[in-house]
Amino acid sequence: MDNSIKSLKHHFNSNKDKVRFVALLSPNCGWCMKGAEAIRETVLDAYPNGDISVSIVWIDMLQGDNLELAQKHAPILNDFHVTHFYDADHLLGKSIAGILGGDGEIVWDIYLFYDKNTEWNAKPPLPTTYMHQLGPVYHPWIDQKHYYCGQDL
Repeated sequence: MDNSIKSLKHHFNSNKDKVRFVALLSPNCGWCMKGAEAIRETVLDAYPNGDISVSIVWIDMLQGDNLELAQKHAPILNDFHVTHFYDADHLLGKSIAGILGGDGEIVWDIYLFYDKNTEWNAKPPLPTTYMHQLGPVYHPWIDQKHYYCGQDL
């Protein structure tokens, strides 16, 4: 599991002929694990031959999150479409929060979709669309019209 955001950027740009899906998940978060199951069912199982590149970024957000736990949960999304990354320093979490209007915040439990030919330059591109499970009480800065939780995800 690569812990370089530069590697993620390279992977993203080298697959620009495909639709890209990026998820930031905490390995110790029950809702994130529900999100991983939703990815498995609605993306991977539903489109086994789909022209898609999936990047799962495990991010340390909760007590007990670490690389070992991320590696333990990664097989939930073991598929040839999927590449796993690790963001212990919240670099991607901060960058994505910044482009979504949360400067200084860290985003996680978020699911981002990108069209073909979208390119990542100096900072991550705006997603075509996205969903998250971040409620308004602790995350008032993120657009709640993209909030989907549990089975709605």
